[in-house]
Amino acid sequence: MDTEVVAEKGKQRPVNEKNDKSNNNNEVEFIRSDHERIKQLLRKHIGRPFTFPVRCHLTRHLESFGFKWASQKLFPWKSLLNHLAGSALVLMNWLADVIFPGEECRRKGNRKGISDLTLTDCLKLVAALEDQSTNQLHLQCFPKLKEALLSSKKPVIISAPPSHDSNLTRGKRVFVNSTMDYLGPSQLPNIAATRVRRNKTK
Repeated sequence: MDTEVVAEKGKQRPVNEKNDKSNNNNEVEFIRSDHERIKQLLRKHIGRPFTFPVRCHLTRHLESFGFKWASQKLFPWKSLLNHLAGSALVLMNWLADVIFPGEECRRKGNRKGISDLTLTDCLKLVAALEDQSTNQLHLQCFPKLKEALLSSKKPVIISAPPSHDSNLTRGKRVFVNSTMDYLGPSQLPNIAATRVRRNKTK
């Protein structure tokens, strides 16, 4: 059974039993604030599932490294971890509040691969893939780490740093055997609080 390693507690629990509940209110606010982007995406890909832009972006990134295994009719979402490890690739800056490939969907029912992503998930992923800053969701190739990736000694997906107000102090990491830990990037600092402290010292 897939297990998850909880950082700083030394405990493991099945990934499929995670209570990673989504915040519906946050999703509604995100959709409202990005209403124009939703309309543009739907207009551009009318008649296609809303996961299509995510698939296109990921496929283009993979093809830029010379890999064609994502260019098939069905995107290999459920087996993406194995494909990444076999290609010595690591997916960097995945969004912590979006389900990882291979992770059980929060909704009830059978797993549907990439179709498990919600519209809000897709919008967040597309924004992260198109981001031109250091926060961009991107791939990195580590040929020398291929064996470590395949043996789950190194993670194949590393999440972006948690925000300063997150309950997490470190980001998630996902391994090829579907285990997770919270030993990823450190939580981002509260820039606003830092500015206030600096002003008080003047």
